[in-house]
Amino acid sequence: MTARPDSPCKGVCTTTYDEVCRACHRHYLEVANWGVMTQAEKDAVWARIEPLREMPEESSPVEQITDLVLAIGVTGVACFVATVFAKILIWSFT
Repeated sequence: MTARPDSPCKGVCTTTYDEVCRACHRHYLEVANWGVMTQAEKDAVWARIEPLREMPEESSPVEQITDLVLAIGVTGVACFVATVFAKILIWSFT
């Protein structure tokens, strides 16, 4: 097993918006107090978050849309948008 880094931080902290960082899975208080926590406290945090760090990261909605566009191509996206637009028009006149 490789040695773990000093901090679980991945450099894309979301604790400005979330109580638990989506990147490293620490609570905002754990992030804020990491520098003054004892090694035993840090080990307890690592024990809780290590299984979460091994899970594949969920992609953002923008990444999901980008993947979809790349998968179906520009023509497929144009057809999809045209279909949705047509359904909206039909719905609005019924």
